[in-house]
Amino acid sequence: MHEHHNLSWTANSAISKLTSIDLIFQLSPGFFTDPETPKQNSAVALPMLPRVNRSSGEYTSVESFNHLDDLIHHYRTVLELAKRYDLFYTDYFYHFWLRLRLRSEDSEIEFAAYDSWRQMRAVFDWLDHAADGATRRDASGRWELLIARLGDRIHFRETGVDRSLRRTNVAFPKATLLAGIAPLQERVEIIISRVVAEIGDDYWTDFRRDLA
Repeated sequence: MHEHHNLSWTANSAISKLTSIDLIFQLSPGFFTDPETPKQNSAVALPMLPRVNRSSGEYTSVESFNHLDDLIHHYRTVLELAKRYDLFYTDYFYHFWLRLRLRSEDSEIEFAAYDSWRQMRAVFDWLDHAADGATRRDASGRWELLIARLGDRIHFRETGVDRSLRRTNVAFPKATLLAGIAPLQERVEIIISRVVAEIGDDYWTDFRRDLA
């Protein structure tokens, strides 16, 4: 994360109403036993959470909280398969990715290069303590996220999402944003602590450099 003091982009922010803020558990429907030649039809099916007409493996924190036993069963199966096929951590670490997502009526901020709870908590802390005029910049490859606090609004500009050049530039009321973060953070902390207690190791708070 680097400080970024150019605020000119905030003049183009669409003032919007925050409709949701949530953390997504990105559960892969299949496990590749041979990471070097991944083929979807040869993947071992993983147990998922109950959900009607699920088109992806994305589960909100509320869904995950309400189906903790299923969530634990999914992750335990991933680790059992990794051990059975003697895989390296870097072959399967993506199974533990998380996604932070802010949505308005017509836009979305996906924090596309964030995949650990530590990264998200750092943003929450920044948002909570940012002084008027404070800025933050994160970048990875072709992805860039700028955040700025101006008065009672928090501005976000995200570019390069999903290999495209789509740009989202939006501003939300700070009070609404912080009010949504508080219960989300409490819920996710409960989920992670419960899953870690059952699994025995923490794969969600941060990338496991000790295993890489």
